[in-house]
Amino acid sequence: PHKFDFHIFHTKDSKTDSKPTSIMKFNAKVLLTLISSSSLSNAVTASNHSLRGVAQSNNRRRLQTEPCIILFKETRYGDEYGKVTSEEEEIDCYDPSEKAYYKITGPPQTQELFKAGIRNGEVISGESTLRSNGAYFDDDGQLVLPNWEFEIGRRNKGNGAGAGNNPHRHLASVGTRSMVALRIVANDAETTSSQATISDKWFGTAGDLLNNKSQYAACSYNQLIFEPASTNANVEDGAFTVNIDMNVIGVDNSLVRDAAVAEGDSALGDMKSQFDHVVLCLPPGTSGGWIAYAYINWYLSVYNDLWCNYVSGQMHEIGHNLGLAHSGEGTEQYADQSGMMGYSYGYDDVPYMCFNAPKNWQLGWYESREVTVTSGWSGNLVGLKDYGVSSAAEMIIIQIPASVNGGSDDWYVSFNSKGGVNYHTLDGADQVLVHKRASGTGYGQSWLMATLSAGGTFNEAPLPITVHSINLVGIPTASVTIGNPGTATPTASPESIPSASPIVTPVLSVSASPSFSPSSSPTTNPTRSPTTSPTDGPTASPIVLPQSSPSTSPTTSTTVSPTLSPTKSPTASPTISPTVPPQSSPSISPTASPTDSSTSSPTESPTASPTVSPIDS
Repeated sequence: PHKFDFHIFHTKDSKTDSKPTSIMKFNAKVLLTLISSSSLSNAVTASNHSLRGVAQSNNRRRLQTEPCIILFKETRYGDEYGKVTSEEEEIDCYDPSEKAYYKITGPPQTQELFKAGIRNGEVISGESTLRSNGAYFDDDGQLVLPNWEFEIGRRNKGNGAGAGNNPHRHLASVGTRSMVALRIVANDAETTSSQATISDKWFGTAGDLLNNKSQYAACSYNQLIFEPASTNANVEDGAFTVNIDMNVIGVDNSLVRDAAVAEGDSALGDMKSQFDHVVLCLPPGTSGGWIAYAYINWYLSVYNDLWCNYVSGQMHEIGHNLGLAHSGEGTEQYADQSGMMGYSYGYDDVPYMCFNAPKNWQLGWYESREVTVTSGWSGNLVGLKDYGVSSAAEMIIIQIPASVNGGSDDWYVSFNSKGGVNYHTLDGADQVLVHKRASGTGYGQSWLMATLSAGGTFNEAPLPITVHSINLVGIPTASVTIGNPGTATPTASPESIPSASPIVTPVLSVSASPSFSPSSSPTTNPTRSPTTSPTDGPTASPIVLPQSSPSTSPTTSTTVSPTLSPTKSPTASPTISPTVPPQSSPSISPTASPTDSSTSSPTESPTASPTVSPIDS
């Protein structure tokens, strides 16, 4: 069989030389094993092909003269409401000399080889570089490798890169990051939203209450702030309009992207060196039903027209820039709807939602309230929404590392408390969630394994998990035991002082379309069953939220547009709670004073007092 060399080296700069730190040689059989690990059903061995028999293009060729930067791109395809119909993974290489992106091609299974390298951590998007003797760039946007003899190096990360597989998690997820959003005007189409609207939808510059900046600040407790770029005089409130001299209707979005980046660099100077993040809002009409995509650990994200306005799409793609992978459930890699790295939704004023436990552990925002358990632990979990107001003894995330049973996955336990910045979480609201992901804190798909209510148990993790109780009064808590608490003392994560509470509170009402308010028909019983006697005094708990199930009477008409999608089929309740978000703090007292004395026995139907009418929020 043919052999190829897989070299790991550091690119030469002031701190390192180009001497390979390690050299690995694989024959075709080993390569086949590596490729098979990426779940290919029909892998092809190198020995069945001539490595010289790569399809040749008749277009012009330009030899590769310096390393290019390997980038992993995930493109989502779907409808206007965010239902993902398909997805595409692609390994590109960024050529610094041309400031252009090229798909890596070559011998059969070249793409799969690099995807496997990304998944097992040998190749890191945005950090690893590629150099191959005889490789060339063609006019079809491809980097063609003549064989499997190439060198993989490592560059010093600049701005726009995420944390990669570095165990120090905070390289891109804390601090202030500059951002510019580009509106594109082509010969035959232009981005629907104005430059001012795009600025408002990303930064709230005209009063928009829910946007990428506000929700990242809220979820991180002001540890990660995206500021509109202000260092370039041509950029206004973080937005800029770029004119490209080409038609875009029916054209592949990658060609439009490259033209937009080139014109942006021409008008503003090198954007990659100026801004931590560059957002491209492409005009409608490009080919394919794509929604958006971003490069992992990189500065660039790209959106199909109005998807540039939708907060879930924004946070999802910027999450990729920060090094986050998708959140899945079952066999669907987007189906975990407890956080923003699952599905996205075609609305600009909802949902209020953050990230799941594996992503939050990777981001490192709640380090002072994380704990690693290797034998046993027992205590209270609180939701991320209460990080700033709960006790330091109450944990946000529990990690069970792969080392406990010698496996390959780390496991995470968290309490998905619904409310505030996490008001619209869709999977496992007010339940204890169990997730797993490949061990480490680099790029890695996470999977939702269980949603547990009070009394629930889960025995598939390295240690058994039991939920004793869930208390939703005051600051909601879940009492949980993991393993045998009497055998070991857990190792707490490094201490850090949490920042102030989120800077943004939920809006008082949602947009007119779609409506998330209840149907006009009243519920059967406006209050809970009356108590036999009044309480000793008014409680400080917030008003009870409406139940998630629909009213017994159907609505008189359908909503203006479809509800958030996709839903699990069939669901027993709507995919988003039907009320407007709650107030930022609970009411001081109930809406009505208790009765002077109790009735002799519960009435058959609710009395007019203590509550006069159901509360809408």
